[in-house]
Amino acid sequence: SRIDPRSIGFIECHGGGTEVGDATEIAAIRKMFDLDTRKVPLAIGTVKSSVGHTQGAAGAVSIVKTALALERDELPPTRGFERAHPAHQFGDALAVNATCVPFPTPQRADETRGVRVASVSSMGLGGINYHVVMEADSSGGSMHVEQGRVRNVDVPLNVIRISAEDRAGLVDERDRKRDQGVL
Repeated sequence: SRIDPRSIGFIECHGGGTEVGDATEIAAIRKMFDLDTRKVPLAIGTVKSSVGHTQGAAGAVSIVKTALALERDELPPTRGFERAHPAHQFGDALAVNATCVPFPTPQRADETRGVRVASVSSMGLGGINYHVVMEADSSGGSMHVEQGRVRNVDVPLNVIRISAEDRAGLVDERDRKRDQGVL
């Protein structure tokens, strides 16, 4: 995504509530986001504490929550959170909010400030895993619905689905979409 990990202010975690799964996810976040050099704690949360595990729709619910947080410039609370499990090693670098708080905007490596960036992780039992990086629209453009399609005033919004059983199939599907002019 070419986004400096230090610019990410919030991670919507998979947060399945299992001791091993959550500890593994937190350890990976600590490793990937260089938490010792951050000026602002990295906010993390999970929508599952509010709506439960929605199985196949869990990732979609997490994306909707994160998109709304970016749009509204605020993080909803992670319900029921009181303190981190001692094994998770939050330290001062990670924060889970118990109330609604302003969206954190850490300084980016390129010195731009105030850009809201978040990421969403979702891991499924069937091996459907993804990580999405999302950035708030800073152009001042407004979104509206036109003939059933959500569009930005200046740029059309496109969602392109690419799926395959293995890496070779994924590359083939990507190349087909590129040849069709979709990508």
